[in-house]
Amino acid sequence: MRKSEDEFHWERVFRGMDEQLAARMEAIPSVLDLPGEDELLDKSAGKKKGGFPVGGRWGAQDQDQDAELGYDIPPNGDWRNGDGAYVYAEVERVAGNWLRALATAFPVSARAAALTILCRHGKLLGYAMDFLDAEWNGEGDSTGIKVALCKRLVSEAEAILADLENDVFPRGVAASFQGDMQRFRENVLTLLFKLRSDK
Repeated sequence: MRKSEDEFHWERVFRGMDEQLAARMEAIPSVLDLPGEDELLDKSAGKKKGGFPVGGRWGAQDQDQDAELGYDIPPNGDWRNGDGAYVYAEVERVAGNWLRALATAFPVSARAAALTILCRHGKLLGYAMDFLDAEWNGEGDSTGIKVALCKRLVSEAEAILADLENDVFPRGVAASFQGDMQRFRENVLTLLFKLRSDK
């Protein structure tokens, strides 16, 4: 992983990944349940700006992105002491609580909106894992990727807070999750400012 790159390099990398995923998701309805669905999906997504080249393979792209992000085994030591461990543990806790509320506290009319928020928690977990990975691999300066990931964590937390304003959620349940997400957002902002001041 070229972790010495600055936050703007990493933001471009992440935006490219977002565009590729969006192109693939856009193509799904047109090829769902057809024979050769994966190949058709690759071809359809490849026609979109930022998508995969026609004939490209999703698996190959995943491996390229894994190499770019430097996924590997953490070195010896206690990874639970880093900033990334806090971020991951907090997202996992809030996402688990949201999942339990989805299963027990929401009326059927709120399920679609609640699933949207659950998917956003999935994105938060992905960003948290990338943050952990940046800490595990001690080579070079990982500040740029960590700052870019913090910005994405804050943005996704703000999107969840906006989604929680939906009137379909029971007020008491939504208010509890708003408090949790606001605290998480503030803690990630504190981490972001710390990372920038340590540069």
